[in-house]
Amino acid sequence: MLSGIAALLLAGTSDAGHAAAVGSRHAAADQASLDLYPASTKLSRAADTEADVYVPAGTEIAKLVMFLPAGYGLDLTKPPGTKVGAVFAWDLAGFPTLGDVVSADPAAYTTNSCVPGLHQAVWILGSDDSIRFPATPVFVDQTTGADTELGAYKAQACLPSSSTGSMQIRLLALDLKFLTNPAATGVYTWRLFVTPYAGGVPNDGGTFEIRSTLPLPSQLTLYGHYDRRHKRALLDGRLIAPAYDTGGVYLDLYMSRGGRLRYSGSVRTHAQGRYSFRRRITKTTQFAMTTATWDDCTGSPAPGGCISDTLATIQSRTVKVVVRKRAKH
Repeated sequence: MLSGIAALLLAGTSDAGHAAAVGSRHAAADQASLDLYPASTKLSRAADTEADVYVPAGTEIAKLVMFLPAGYGLDLTKPPGTKVGAVFAWDLAGFPTLGDVVSADPAAYTTNSCVPGLHQAVWILGSDDSIRFPATPVFVDQTTGADTELGAYKAQACLPSSSTGSMQIRLLALDLKFLTNPAATGVYTWRLFVTPYAGGVPNDGGTFEIRSTLPLPSQLTLYGHYDRRHKRALLDGRLIAPAYDTGGVYLDLYMSRGGRLRYSGSVRTHAQGRYSFRRRITKTTQFAMTTATWDDCTGSPAPGGCISDTLATIQSRTVKVVVRKRAKH
């Protein structure tokens, strides 16, 4: 299942909805991004992690190669037919589709055209009829040789070209189960290399990198109460991450009066990760916060360089600010 605020944000069905889905990254241009939604930011915790791959409309994905950082635990021994996750994809028109990710027998995929050979695990994206692109294998291995500098695990997949009549994906969300967070305090960077199509053919020379950084452990606190005199909610909290500089981090505020969270503005943390918000309300309202910041990145081995490095989406608890009506005399 898609977790927490991510599940609500990813319910959008248009580009405007997508803007909320990937967070308010304060970008000057529409750029590719990798966004993480961890179910838990505690050390050594077994938790789903959702990885969202977004590309601009002018980019079509031919191949994805994702590296999970050293320290993570990933179970590659699940027998064929085991559900190991979920996949959620949007086409260019913003239409969403959902499917399962199911383990398969690696011996049946040794002659695949994407990454030939025997792999430690094979996962099939869209293994049922509910998803609108062909069932796509993901080849997963522990890294060896030079790849160990990029991460501990390597997952690779090739997507069919839209020229074959397949769905062209603009946003691909993978909810990965059977992950265990690292045991050591630190800053963990997930790396994804994207090879685009050019004229219906994979363009290896155009391969670029996108990253997402997750400090562990981490916590985003949120507290709120109602200011009756000024008819507003007073909100404050702190981003806590021992291994990460939490000053100057962008955060997004979401508010809900009918069960659906809506974006309501951004703020930048002060020293030690502290922040505050003021919002005028007339009815009892629920609030939640997420991290929503990104940066440029350098030093990539990809021919197209590194495009962006997002801070993983760390979510606060949901806080209800109650507006009580005055008693009539």
